[in-house]
Amino acid sequence: MYIEKLTLANIGPHKNLEISFAKGLNGIVGANGAGKSTIVNSIYAALTNDFDRLGKTKKDVVHFNTDEPSFIQVEGQHQNKPFVLRRAVSPSSGTIFSIGDLSYIKGDVNDAISQHLNVSKDIIDNYVFVDQWQMFQFLSQTPAERAKAFQYLCGTEVVTNIHKACSNFVTKRGHTVI
Repeated sequence: MYIEKLTLANIGPHKNLEISFAKGLNGIVGANGAGKSTIVNSIYAALTNDFDRLGKTKKDVVHFNTDEPSFIQVEGQHQNKPFVLRRAVSPSSGTIFSIGDLSYIKGDVNDAISQHLNVSKDIIDNYVFVDQWQMFQFLSQTPAERAKAFQYLCGTEVVTNIHKACSNFVTKRGHTVI
C-alpha cells in the first residue's frame, strides 16, 4: 500500500491541509504544536476508525469546534488499484471507502479496508503506528511469531507455502528433483 495524499479539513490545528507524499521515506518537520502528530494520527484514525490518539472524542478533534464539515481523507494505491478513504468527523455521516470500482459506506468501511487493503487494526497497531517506546516490542516475540509477522508484512507467505508444497511433494516422492 502506498499513501499518496492526505487531506484534513478542520482537524486539530489544520483548517485546510493537503499533503502529497513521495514513495519511500517522508519526513514531517515543524515547530511544537504545528500539527505534525495530528498528521500521523489522522492517517491512523482514517485507517482504523480509532480517534483516541487525536482526542478523547471525535468532537475534540474538530478545528476550533467550527460548524464547517470536518473530515480526514487518505488517497493512495494498493496492488495497482487506486483507493480513497474519507472519514467524516463532523457531521459524522459521510464515511466512504472506494477501491478500484468498488465503494463502501458507513458500517461496511472497516471490514472493506481490512479485506481490500489487507491490513487489520492489530497489524497497524503492532507494526505500523507504534509508539516510540514500543518500537522494538517485536523483539520480545518468539522467532515463529516474528517470522509469521514478517511474512505477512512483506507478502512472503505465498513463497513459504510454495516451498512447503514442494518439500511435501519431494518427501512423498522420495528422491524426485524439482
